Amino acid sequence: MSVTTLANGVEIGRRALQAQQTALQVTSHNIANANTPGFSRRKVELENVAGGLGGVGGGVDAAAVTRQRDQFLDAQMRVERQVLGRWSALERALTGVEAIFNEPAGSSEAGTIFNETSGLGLSGSLSRFWNAWQDLANVPESGAARAAVRQEADFMVTTLHQLDTQLADLRGSLDQEVIAQVDEINQILDSLAAINGEIPRSVFDGGTGGDLLDQRDRLLEDLSERVDIS
Repeated sequence: MSVTTLANGVEIGRRALQAQQTALQVTSHNIANANTPGFSRRKVELENVAGGLGGVGGGVDAAAVTRQRDQFLDAQMRVERQVLGRWSALERALTGVEAIFNEPAGSSEAGTIFNETSGLGLSGSLSRFWNAWQDLANVPESGAARAAVRQEADFMVTTLHQLDTQLADLRGSLDQEVIAQVDEINQILDSLAAINGEIPRSVFDGGTGGDLLDQRDRLLEDLSERVDIS
């Protein structure tokens, strides 16, 4: 066996060991991040090395480490998360309105809005108000009927004031939520800008940028729940 043949055999073995070492490192990385949110499984792409004497190949190399992600599914998931975010925001707003409408009536508490089962809500207040007027029309000379109209009018005005106050408070709360969401969006955009600047440097330094790409995808998912990025 010539020295050249022996050297080629050693080189093939060295490349094989390096390729398998890379594969082992990638497998360890996958296992370590199995429960990491947003992590994409990595795969080592092996390729044969051409060359060698007598038509014998040059062994194997770890050509690249790729992320196993489906770009179509990623895009669809962002669309669905956008829909989820929109309906979640609407649900929170309507739940707030429903909570106002369903609060029990209280003589000194801001709470009587639409408590229909007790008859103390807005609908019941309006019904009693118009019934009081009907009673007064039937017996216009009755002092009790006139007093009932005043009483029901006062109660209805109180109910409407409570409704206005509580809905105004809800609107203020929703406005604060919008402000908080805008701050979160700005933070996400700042993080995306920083990661986009780091990815080329990582690749230039010999890395794959895979972890940075995972972080970027996770941020895009979070952003899609807040704004339309399609």
